[in-house]
Amino acid sequence: MVMSAATAPWGGVFVADGYALFAAKDKGAWQKLIFSREPGLNITSTYAVIVTSRGDVLAYVSGHGVMRSRDRGETWRRVGLTQYVHAFIETKSGSILAGTEDGIFRSSDDGESWNERSIGLSERMAGLIQFRIPALAAAADGTVYAATWEGDIFRSTDDGDRWRPLGEYRGGYPSRALVALRNGDVLAGGSRLARWDAAARSWHVIQRSMDPRTAEIRALVQNERGVVFAATNGDGVLASFDGGNTWQSANEGLTTKQVLTLAVDTQGRLFAGTPFSGVFRASSIGAGVPRQ
Repeated sequence: MVMSAATAPWGGVFVADGYALFAAKDKGAWQKLIFSREPGLNITSTYAVIVTSRGDVLAYVSGHGVMRSRDRGETWRRVGLTQYVHAFIETKSGSILAGTEDGIFRSSDDGESWNERSIGLSERMAGLIQFRIPALAAAADGTVYAATWEGDIFRSTDDGDRWRPLGEYRGGYPSRALVALRNGDVLAGGSRLARWDAAARSWHVIQRSMDPRTAEIRALVQNERGVVFAATNGDGVLASFDGGNTWQSANEGLTTKQVLTLAVDTQGRLFAGTPFSGVFRASSIGAGVPRQ
């Protein structure tokens, strides 16, 4: 079950499938990565992964916390975050934010040490479950965004020091996907899809289908050409060429309509991670037509 995918500056791809972390090798082959060969420490259940602009690979591993590799996944060491991590994001300053079961944590030293940065989240939260952060996003201007399990979206303009609600939005339970668009708007997805209109400073729900059974959105990304892609748990991959206003299917080559995560590499190619059918790569940069 591919739960998280990350592309690397050198063209590599890493996927966390809940059981292990894999790296793509030549000709489409995948290698299972080993975090430690010490007896009792070789637990590989991995749920989130990121590759930073410096080339470091960080992964949340059950029983270990966050592990870091500085040699493309060959060797690993445990660093200072043990909370369950749902999502990572790198900020414009180079800091790393982690969305966890217990709020947001930040590292300013490449993942070596972490400090909680959840100030402001409690202003709208009634219970501890709301400190669960399923998704994070970063905009080109340095603004970072956080989606919460209860649906509220928060924004920080100081690298995650303080968070403020982004308008009056409750997108459903929970908001699982988030992307900051190039024009300053933000898309948030879960049981429904909504866009934060930066100019109007308000949220608008986007109707994807007249069918009330529209599949839940699990991930959102935008490629270098401005195309937005959505991973859904039932409708496969959807593509929008107008900033999320309208959507069309991008499922040619997919053998499943269940897609949990998306990633775009340095060449603009789209990768789609599925629960039971592995990872697919788009055969076209522009159209995003995935093929296994």
